[in-house]
Amino acid sequence: MKNKTTYTEKHVFNIFKCLPAIKEQVFYTSNFSLVDTLIDMDMLLEESKLTPYQYEIFSLYYIEGYTLQEIATMYGHYNHNTPRDTIRRIKKKISKVLDSWGDV
Repeated sequence: MKNKTTYTEKHVFNIFKCLPAIKEQVFYTSNFSLVDTLIDMDMLLEESKLTPYQYEIFSLYYIEGYTLQEIATMYGHYNHNTPRDTIRRIKKKISKVLDSWGDV
Protein backbone atom coordinates (compact mmCIF):
# COMPACT_ATOMS: atom_id res chain seq x y z
CA MET A 1 0.00 0.00 0.00
CA LYS A 2 1.53 3.26 -1.11
CA ASN A 3 -0.52 5.85 0.79
CA LYS A 4 -1.40 6.01 4.48
CA THR A 5 -5.09 5.27 4.07
CA THR A 6 -6.43 2.66 6.44
CA TYR A 7 -8.82 0.18 4.89
CA THR A 8 -11.27 -2.06 6.66
CA GLU A 9 -12.84 -5.06 4.94
CA LYS A 10 -16.22 -3.30 4.83
CA HIS A 11 -14.63 -0.15 3.36
CA VAL A 12 -12.83 -2.14 0.66
CA PHE A 13 -15.94 -3.97 -0.52
CA ASN A 14 -17.91 -0.71 -0.60
CA ILE A 15 -15.16 0.78 -2.77
CA PHE A 16 -15.39 -2.19 -5.13
CA LYS A 17 -19.15 -1.75 -5.45
CA CYS A 18 -18.62 1.92 -6.39
CA LEU A 19 -15.59 1.31 -8.62
CA PRO A 20 -17.16 2.39 -11.95
CA ALA A 21 -18.35 5.69 -10.43
CA ILE A 22 -14.96 6.26 -8.78
CA LYS A 23 -13.15 5.66 -12.09
CA GLU A 24 -15.46 8.11 -13.83
CA GLN A 25 -14.88 10.72 -11.12
CA VAL A 26 -11.11 10.29 -11.45
CA PHE A 27 -11.39 10.75 -15.20
CA TYR A 28 -13.25 14.05 -14.87
CA THR A 29 -11.58 15.51 -11.77
CA SER A 30 -8.09 13.95 -11.54
CA ASN A 31 -8.66 13.63 -7.79
CA PHE A 32 -5.31 12.20 -6.65
CA SER A 33 -6.74 10.75 -3.47
CA LEU A 34 -9.10 8.65 -5.57
CA VAL A 35 -6.23 7.71 -7.89
CA ASP A 36 -4.34 6.41 -4.84
CA THR A 37 -7.41 4.44 -3.79
CA LEU A 38 -7.70 2.86 -7.25
CA ILE A 39 -4.04 1.91 -7.16
CA ASP A 40 -4.46 0.37 -3.71
CA MET A 41 -7.48 -1.64 -4.88
CA ASP A 42 -5.53 -2.93 -7.89
CA MET A 43 -2.65 -3.90 -5.61
CA LEU A 44 -5.07 -5.56 -3.21
CA LEU A 45 -6.58 -7.69 -5.96
CA GLU A 46 -3.16 -8.57 -7.35
CA GLU A 47 -1.81 -9.59 -3.94
CA SER A 48 -4.97 -11.61 -3.23
CA LYS A 49 -3.99 -13.94 -6.09
CA LEU A 50 -7.53 -14.68 -7.19
CA THR A 51 -7.95 -17.45 -9.74
CA PRO A 52 -9.44 -16.38 -13.10
CA TYR A 53 -12.78 -17.90 -12.03
CA GLN A 54 -12.69 -16.07 -8.70
CA TYR A 55 -11.84 -12.80 -10.39
CA GLU A 56 -14.71 -13.24 -12.82
CA ILE A 57 -17.19 -13.98 -10.01
CA PHE A 58 -15.77 -11.05 -8.04
CA SER A 59 -16.24 -8.68 -11.00
CA LEU A 60 -19.75 -9.87 -11.72
CA TYR A 61 -20.86 -9.58 -8.11
CA TYR A 62 -19.05 -6.52 -6.78
CA ILE A 63 -18.38 -4.39 -9.84
CA GLU A 64 -21.20 -5.24 -12.24
CA GLY A 65 -23.81 -5.79 -9.52
CA TYR A 66 -25.18 -9.21 -10.50
CA THR A 67 -26.96 -11.21 -7.80
CA LEU A 68 -25.65 -14.59 -6.68
CA GLN A 69 -28.62 -16.29 -8.34
CA GLU A 70 -27.92 -14.51 -11.65
CA ILE A 71 -24.28 -15.57 -11.50
CA ALA A 72 -25.30 -19.15 -10.71
CA THR A 73 -27.59 -19.17 -13.73
CA MET A 74 -24.81 -17.81 -15.99
CA TYR A 75 -22.54 -20.67 -14.95
CA GLY A 76 -25.21 -23.37 -15.07
CA HIS A 77 -25.35 -23.95 -11.30
CA TYR A 78 -28.68 -25.02 -9.84
CA ASN A 79 -28.62 -22.53 -6.97
CA HIS A 80 -26.61 -19.63 -5.60
CA ASN A 81 -24.51 -21.72 -3.19
CA THR A 82 -21.50 -22.18 -5.50
CA PRO A 83 -20.99 -18.46 -6.27
CA ARG A 84 -21.72 -17.64 -2.62
CA ASP A 85 -18.98 -20.02 -1.49
CA THR A 86 -16.63 -18.49 -4.06
CA ILE A 87 -17.39 -15.00 -2.72
CA ARG A 88 -16.55 -16.25 0.80
CA ARG A 89 -13.19 -17.58 -0.41
CA ILE A 90 -12.50 -14.27 -2.18
CA LYS A 91 -13.28 -12.35 1.01
CA LYS A 92 -10.88 -14.57 2.97
CA LYS A 93 -8.08 -13.95 0.47
CA ILE A 94 -8.66 -10.19 0.52
CA SER A 95 -8.84 -10.17 4.33
CA LYS A 96 -5.48 -11.96 4.52
CA VAL A 97 -3.90 -9.27 2.35
CA LEU A 98 -5.46 -6.51 4.47
CA ASP A 99 -4.10 -8.24 7.58
CA SER A 100 -0.64 -8.36 6.02
CA TRP A 101 -0.94 -4.62 5.31
CA GLY A 102 -1.72 -4.15 9.01
CA ASP A 103 -4.97 -2.32 8.37
CA VAL A 104 -7.54 -4.62 9.91
